[in-house]
Amino acid sequence: MYNMSFLGISLMSSNLNHTKPISVPLIRQDPILTFSSGPNPSNANPWQFITYDSYNGTPTFLAVANSGINTIAHLTGSAPSSWSMSSLGTNNTANGCCIGSNRRVITSRIPGPSGRIFTNTSISIGAAWTSQSTTNNYIYGPICFGINKFIALRTGSTNNIAVCDITVSISTWNQHTLPTSTSWQSVCFGNGLFVAISSSGEVATSSNGTSWNSRTTQANDNWRSVCYGLLDGPTHRFVAVSSNGGVMTSSDGGITWTAGTAAQANSWQSVCFGNGLFVAVSSNDAVGGATGLKRVMSSPDGITWTAGTAPEAYSWKSITYGNGRFLAVSSDGGNSRVMTCAY
Repeated sequence: MYNMSFLGISLMSSNLNHTKPISVPLIRQDPILTFSSGPNPSNANPWQFITYDSYNGTPTFLAVANSGINTIAHLTGSAPSSWSMSSLGTNNTANGCCIGSNRRVITSRIPGPSGRIFTNTSISIGAAWTSQSTTNNYIYGPICFGINKFIALRTGSTNNIAVCDITVSISTWNQHTLPTSTSWQSVCFGNGLFVAISSSGEVATSSNGTSWNSRTTQANDNWRSVCYGLLDGPTHRFVAVSSNGGVMTSSDGGITWTAGTAAQANSWQSVCFGNGLFVAVSSNDAVGGATGLKRVMSSPDGITWTAGTAPEAYSWKSITYGNGRFLAVSSDGGNSRVMTCAY
C-alpha cells in the first residue's frame, strides 16, 4: 500500500510488518513566462546591457545604450515605474555596466578609438560620472563584480582584462591576462569563482580575478552569455547560451561543460538567474520568424528549457533579475524597448 503526497514530496510504503519512507527526487516545474512591455525609458535608444543590485540600500536597475541621447537609465525603488535618464557625454559609446558594493561602473569607448571606464560612488543616482583612461587605451566591454573586485573583458580578439580591487581604490584598474587570446564575450561570478566564456568556446575560471585557468569546453558555437545559479541541493551551476541556439552547463565550478538543448534554436543573447529560475532572451524567433514572440526561455535547472513569450518581436539583448522581477532590454523597435516579468 502506498500513500503519496507530491506537494510534500513524501511517500510511505507499508506491508503487514513495517512502514518505511521512500526517498524520491524533488519534482521541479518550469513556469511558462509571459513578459509585458515596460516600464520604458523616455529615450528609445539601442539598449545593450542591464544589471541590478542594491545601491545604498535602494533596489537599482542600471541600463546602458551604445548610442542616442541620455544613454544611461536607472530604475530605482521598491515599486519603480519611471526611469531616471542621464548621459556619459558626447561621443561615449557604452560597452557594459555593473553595480557592486555601492559602486557603479560603465565601460565605454570614444572615437580614436580608445577606451574609458566611468565610475560613480555618489549616493545620488543623477550625480556626474568620473571618467578615466584605460591602460594603452584598451577598450573594455562586459563586466562583473565579486569578492570586492570588478572584472572587465577587453573587446576584440585578445586575452586582456582590467581588474579593480575596490579595497584599494575604485580608480585603480590593473591589467591581467586570460589563458587564451580570443573573443571573450561574458564574465560572471558565483560560488567564489569568476567564469569567463569566449564566442569560440574557451572557458577560463579564477578564484581571485587575477590568475586564470583554462577549462574543457564545448565546441565553437558563438557563446554570448554566462551566469551562475544556486539550485536546490544545493547545486551550484553555471549556464551559458549561444547565438547559434546552444546551451551548456557546468556543475563543477566551470571545469567541465555539458551541452544542453534550448527550447528552440534562437539567437540567444543573454542569460540570468533569479528566484530559482534561469531565464534567457534572444534577438529572434527561429520558429515563428520575423514576427514571432517566442524570444524567451526559462529553466529551473539549466538543462530542461521551456519557451516563453516576449511582448514585442524585438532584438532582446540583455536580461537581469532583481526586486522580484526579470527585466530585459532591446536594441531595436519602437518605444517599448523594456520588458518585465514578476516572479
